[in-house]
Amino acid sequence: MRLKIIVLVPLLLFGCKKNKDSADPSPIPSPVNVAGVWNGSLGSSTAPTRALVLTLAQTGGSMTGTFNINAGGATGTVSGSVSRNTLTFTATQTTPCAGSFTGDADVSGNAMDGTLVGTSICGGAFNGAFFVDR
Repeated sequence: MRLKIIVLVPLLLFGCKKNKDSADPSPIPSPVNVAGVWNGSLGSSTAPTRALVLTLAQTGGSMTGTFNINAGGATGTVSGSVSRNTLTFTATQTTPCAGSFTGDADVSGNAMDGTLVGTSICGGAFNGAFFVDR
């Protein structure tokens, strides 16, 4: 009887040990870094191409910042989220009139391109695209 107990004890101790070769779940990739000053252009099929400057800050997956179109022609704030390499945002135009826009962008290193839709009191409906780099 003593022999059986000795054999079972090592099996119980090592049989429940976690397998070192088992794969742990992959970690969730960090969002890309969008912080900084981005310069480029914004345009649509119904509006001329305009210079665009985005000044963005980022904390984890959250982004805030400002935008400036045509060096003061239209300005406002932007906020949103970053997941992997995609930025999803809401922009609020404050000058020269009120406006609200939503959009998303793909970020690849120091380049970002995206689309946005919305309306402003002075410009009406807008559906356009932008490209910026830093």
